[in-house]
Amino acid sequence: MDEREEQELYWFSQSSYYMMKWSESARPQLFSGWNWAAFFLPMFWLPLRKMYGWTFIFLLLSEIDLLFFTGSWFGWLICLFFGLFGNALYYRHARNKIKTMKATEADPVDQRYQISKAGGTSHWIVLIFMMIALSFLFIFNKVYQDLLAS
Repeated sequence: MDEREEQELYWFSQSSYYMMKWSESARPQLFSGWNWAAFFLPMFWLPLRKMYGWTFIFLLLSEIDLLFFTGSWFGWLICLFFGLFGNALYYRHARNKIKTMKATEADPVDQRYQISKAGGTSHWIVLIFMMIALSFLFIFNKVYQDLLAS
C-alpha cells in the first residue's frame, strides 16, 4: 500500500481537500496552507479530527486566556496559530497514526482496516465538546453575574 492510498484510507471524505493542501506544499508537516475551520472553531475542529492532545492544549490555553488575559488578544493568537498550522498539525498527526497502525499490524488487510478506523472524524466527541463548552459558558456567566452583584 503506497502513501497516497494510506492517506485516502485515513481521511475518507476529506481526502481530496487535504491531499490538495499537502501536495501544494513542499514541506506539509511544517506548513500547508490556511484552514478556516481550525481558525474559527478550533475547539470543535481538533476533536473532530481526533487530535485530542491538541484539543487539550487548546483548552488549557483558552483557560489561561480567560483567567489572565480576560479573553483579549491572546485568544486571537491561539486561533491564528491553529488557522496557520492546523493542516500541518493534522498531517503530522495522521502520519504518526498511520505509522503506528502499520507497525502494529503485519497483515495488509488488517492494516487497511486499522488505518481507516483510526482516521476519519469523530462527530460524537464534537457533540460532547459542545456540551462542555455550553456548560462552561453557563458556569462562567453565573460566576461573572455573582461578581457583578457583589
